[in-house]
Amino acid sequence: MIAFNRNDYDLLFMITWKGERGFISLTKPLVMSMEVYIKHLFKKHLKSERRYCFTINETMHLIDSAFIIQEILDSSPEEQEDIKEILEDMDKSEESIHHFLKHLATIYVMGNSQA
Repeated sequence: MIAFNRNDYDLLFMITWKGERGFISLTKPLVMSMEVYIKHLFKKHLKSERRYCFTINETMHLIDSAFIIQEILDSSPEEQEDIKEILEDMDKSEESIHHFLKHLATIYVMGNSQA
């Protein structure tokens, strides 16, 4: 398989090699799973990992970007769809994506501290 990029939508095509001289045949695009799409987007646009530091209720918290990304990948398909829509609408700069991930890290801590 090979991936082609079209406006930040990555489509996978099955490649078939035929004949002695050979030619390449591209079949219909294969649908990329939401998890694979999100993983690819982060890999493509994030060149470095970061540790987010923030304070909630006078307690300092440190969370790595890799942890938040894994939480996204482990989330339900519905939640992944919501994340995908947000990521598609935002600037794809590394700084913007890290800002968004830090926001999710803050929400994660707030949600888990009330449990």
